Amino acid sequence: MKHYGVCNVVGVHPTERKISRKIEINISKMKPEKNDKKVEIKFENDELLLLQENTWQMAESFGLDSRIDNLTGKRKVGFYSWDLDCLECVVSNLQKSPADKDVADRIARKIEEGYMFIKGKIK
Repeated sequence: MKHYGVCNVVGVHPTERKISRKIEINISKMKPEKNDKKVEIKFENDELLLLQENTWQMAESFGLDSRIDNLTGKRKVGFYSWDLDCLECVVSNLQKSPADKDVADRIARKIEEGYMFIKGKIK
């Protein structure tokens, strides 16, 4: 039986009053298993600030929101594929905003590199 969760891009931002898109993610494997790879990503200060401003979109992401809030940008942080899925949802919304597009594009490239590392395409 498959269990599905929602990458919480479905929230209503307090200042915008609009509903974002809904993406279902299989959460039956939310705990790391022996074959799950973790990728380390270091966010620059402006990237981290943008993510921290948008943690409201990560409310039901198994602690990812609080992990992002606690980051200082001094070191790399490990993410599993389901963390990258949620970050990708948030960043895809941010890429639509002209003010945030450049920073969101840089974050999206880091997420894509993370996926490639997890899939074994880069080392």
